[in-house]
Amino acid sequence: MELINEGLSQQNLPEVKTKQSPDVQIINQTNTQTTRQKPSEPDKDIIGPEVLSVAESNILDTNKLDQALRIAKRKSKDGNHAEAKNIYKDILQKFPKHKKALTTLKLLKGGDTLTPKDPSSSLLQPIIDLYNQGKLQHALSSSNQMLERYPTSVSLYNIAGASYAGLMQLDDAITSYKQALKLNPNCAEAYYNMGLALSEKGALSAAIDSYKKAININPHYAEVYNNMGLALHLKGESVAAISSFKKALKIIPNYAEAHNNMGSALRGNGDLESAINSHKKAIKINPHYAEAYYNLGNTLQRKGNLKSAIDSYKHALKINPNHAQSYYNMGNALRDNDDLEAAIKKYKQALEIKPDFVEAYNNMASILQIKGDLNASIQSYQDALSIKPDHAASFVNCESLQIQISKYYNVDDELKSLANKSLDAQLVENPTHQISLTINDFIQGDNPAAIKRLNRYNELVQAGKTKDLADSDQLFCNAYAKFIDHLIKQSPITPTLNKKKIYHIGESHCLSYAHHTLTTEQQTFCISPVITFGAKAYHFSKPQENQYKSITKWNLDTLPNGSIVFISFGEIDCRAHEGLIQASHKIDTSLEILVENMVKGYLAWFLDANKTNMHRYKFFNVPAPVYRVNYTLEVNNEVANVIDLFNKSLKHQVKNPAVDLIDVYQVTKNESGFSNNCYHSDEVHLDHRILGVIEDQIRMST
Repeated sequence: MELINEGLSQQNLPEVKTKQSPDVQIINQTNTQTTRQKPSEPDKDIIGPEVLSVAESNILDTNKLDQALRIAKRKSKDGNHAEAKNIYKDILQKFPKHKKALTTLKLLKGGDTLTPKDPSSSLLQPIIDLYNQGKLQHALSSSNQMLERYPTSVSLYNIAGASYAGLMQLDDAITSYKQALKLNPNCAEAYYNMGLALSEKGALSAAIDSYKKAININPHYAEVYNNMGLALHLKGESVAAISSFKKALKIIPNYAEAHNNMGSALRGNGDLESAINSHKKAIKINPHYAEAYYNLGNTLQRKGNLKSAIDSYKHALKINPNHAQSYYNMGNALRDNDDLEAAIKKYKQALEIKPDFVEAYNNMASILQIKGDLNASIQSYQDALSIKPDHAASFVNCESLQIQISKYYNVDDELKSLANKSLDAQLVENPTHQISLTINDFIQGDNPAAIKRLNRYNELVQAGKTKDLADSDQLFCNAYAKFIDHLIKQSPITPTLNKKKIYHIGESHCLSYAHHTLTTEQQTFCISPVITFGAKAYHFSKPQENQYKSITKWNLDTLPNGSIVFISFGEIDCRAHEGLIQASHKIDTSLEILVENMVKGYLAWFLDANKTNMHRYKFFNVPAPVYRVNYTLEVNNEVANVIDLFNKSLKHQVKNPAVDLIDVYQVTKNESGFSNNCYHSDEVHLDHRILGVIEDQIRMST
């Protein structure tokens, strides 16, 4: 089994989750839904130097009254209650009847219970209107000014908290909600709003606790059940989240947001049909619900229904043309549908709306790589890292590409110049990164470094860190770990890196003889691997450009002209469940013709790529297959047959005088057409024991 890694990351954004905005209504009045607005730039209050009273001095000796009140308020908010009390005492020494100082000092002392008192509705409503209009800084300033007159107003603290939250000043928001709860411990709205702020901070457990307290006070608070469901869903507790959404819907059956969010939780729990139904219910209730169309698209895409997913994203964009996530995930669906140009266009549209959309840069880079535009791909990865230097997916994807085309410098150091220190902790825990650098270290001949990386990878396996990888990435990492571990044990004690080189271009097979020596033309050469992950002979036979051609051409052009170049591709095309065998089952063309056409295109591409380099090619055929006990006899024979056809066609078509054939098939097969187990290191690869045979064949051809 050949080792492959596409280096792609399927990175659909988390679904848009409908979050109720903080409740800023007058307490005990009917709750109505409000919409959190985009934060505006806060106004900057100008506060004079902070001078605290010392010895017998009074703070008003060096500060004006309004400045002293501001300092006291800040101290109280920061939890420095003792200092705040002293400032209010200083104020009362000079202004004994100052209402604000008297009431706040009493509150700080925890003396007599203060009766919460709200302003009249006529005073509160204009502030609420400012909040609902998105004028958050004005709402905050107005509520804080009103608190000077009504320091025990729960509603004002609630409005201030909601305004702080809208401005993303979450710690200040939480402080305001706590003040409201200190005045009224039975204020469900304050617990609910504090839960929103805690959830926004990522403190999901604390948010859930706050939501539960709100429900204990008001068991019929549907918005709380909805947002608690969101927090549970984000924690990965899908079953509990679904239960919470159901409770919200029991209270308000036509609660579109809860239907939409339950669909997302159901998708997270793997119940795609029910998830689709939930999203459709949300859309039926609210036909202009862009987020529900978006989430429906995500679920349809997860189900593999790409056309319907794309249609759903289009509906979302018709309602909200500035929904960057819909463009992004439509790009992902188009990519999965092999419409790469259209996918790139959608990523670019997402970036026009959201220029710091890191995931869009990363996925666009992956598609540019697939298309073979390597420079543009690297630039897009670097754009992602310039926005978010600790974006591990972009770093690891770019690293994988540069390992294949950056043979002559330290890839890790080069990439880390784009990153920051916060990335290091992620990379230490990233199995794909560890294996990528294991491969790079081995290619460079630094076996001690490769062993260190392998040991770290094995620690991550033991810790269960590979379980979250995609199946293809798990296969890539595990197979390379085993193969390189075997090769290191057979490597020369001191790699002869300074000798003249024979370059071995291929996928994982190019590592089989890495850094061993071979004598030909009365000279001793060191075999130097040049890798193209996942490349097949088939990829070079296709007419369109692709990453495998671009990477290999890049490397061929980098080598000194006239180099001896081993070429090892083809194995993956001979697998039982993919490549040539599967293609012959699907189309009305004989296997013989498929093989012949593929080999013809494969050789033609390499010969065309060699017009100016004048390398001396030596094509390797495919070794005899190891008989696999997990396959039936029929499947094993089918694999053996296609390998035989491939090798016969390659031998027949290698006629160019600048090209030789290295036959590793005849010497590795038994009379049944399967491996004789003399040279295989595993079920797929050969190792250095066959070098004597290769050396003899080269000698005979010169």
